[in-house]
Amino acid sequence: MIRVPWSRAGAALAATTLAGSLLAASAGTGLAANTRNVYFGAPLDVCPPSVTTAYPDTGCGGGIDSNGVAQYGVEIFSPTTVTTTTATGKLVGYRLQIGNTSTSTLTHVVVLGGTLAGQTSNPLFPAPTVGPSLPAGFTYDHVYLVSGPQPDCSGTTTTALRCDFGNIAAGTAPTILLIVLRTPTTAGLPDDPWHPQPWNELQLNEGSSSSGSNVDSFYAVGQAYTAAGTGLTVTASSTSDVESFIAPPGGTLLNVDSAVATPTALSATVVGVPATGNGENSRVQVTGTATDTSVCDTDYTCFGVDTQISVTTPVNVVTGGGVPDQFGIVSSDGTSWLVRPLTIDLRWDASEIPGRVHARNLQVFHDGVLVGDFCATVPPLPGQALPCRTDAVQYSDRDLGVTVYSDSNGGWKPGYN
Repeated sequence: MIRVPWSRAGAALAATTLAGSLLAASAGTGLAANTRNVYFGAPLDVCPPSVTTAYPDTGCGGGIDSNGVAQYGVEIFSPTTVTTTTATGKLVGYRLQIGNTSTSTLTHVVVLGGTLAGQTSNPLFPAPTVGPSLPAGFTYDHVYLVSGPQPDCSGTTTTALRCDFGNIAAGTAPTILLIVLRTPTTAGLPDDPWHPQPWNELQLNEGSSSSGSNVDSFYAVGQAYTAAGTGLTVTASSTSDVESFIAPPGGTLLNVDSAVATPTALSATVVGVPATGNGENSRVQVTGTATDTSVCDTDYTCFGVDTQISVTTPVNVVTGGGVPDQFGIVSSDGTSWLVRPLTIDLRWDASEIPGRVHARNLQVFHDGVLVGDFCATVPPLPGQALPCRTDAVQYSDRDLGVTVYSDSNGGWKPGYN
């Protein structure tokens, strides 16, 4: 059974300006006699204006519009592009709001996904045909409670999502879940790039599950891919570009599965992201060649590749500008960091290290500025100036490595004087 940790991640949500195409579709047949209605899809706060403008009655929540026509809700993914490797899949997250918008109690309300979704279908509002609810190779990694009444998700496994709400009375505050999926490995990708559309079903006991004008199943479907950047893209990562969602408890992102640099992967980087309220998107991009040199600070020479770290607010999961002004969670005990720094392990291949450079004189630069402060303790304690670094290490294969702690994004590059 999948582990289902719950976290109430309170975040102020405001309307996003994310452009997107509407995947919502209608059954094309009036369901005016339906006496139950729901909101089932991305929360209004992160629903793209294009969706709310095109479908003002239902927006991202789907349900039954003012003409009695059933609409699919919309799911929006973060990040919109996620990479994967031969060794391990990466993560992608989306928020799903479940609410009773009718004037009567909804009974036996269950959210389904994967192998449990789409088992029954009313011909007036059929299940989506964009592919399986959980695309091949994907698995359910975590389900988090963001806000609202907590359902029982003990029936969730890696391939099946089942969250039981019981009865939801009219006027009950909606529940928002953060659902985190793990992508398949590179070997499991049917196409590169691939544009899958995961979807979920909300099932209730309206009184007719397969016929008539009543609807027992509503659907929220992944936004369709467009060149403008909507939808979800899964693509094979390279050692120079890797991207993943980082779940709220924190996690790591590696650009090289082994964390060992090679002549073809000149920089192996491990980014440790601290716990956050909403999770984060994380990206590592490596540019340049072994022979690249530049002036860093005064009297220093930088060499080799440049490693760009980008850890950002997941704008498709919680409204934000995409770049946080702090990392981590606020401490309540007064003894730990008010802002927990990123941990960045950098390792450079011996083939890009000049002969005069060794562990004793290796320097590291952040956006061209020398990181002159060494961490007094590892991990650093409150009051430590950031970024700070550890002593460099020389490995048996002559690679050099160093760990830095930082409260900001940017580029990292080795150097000497």
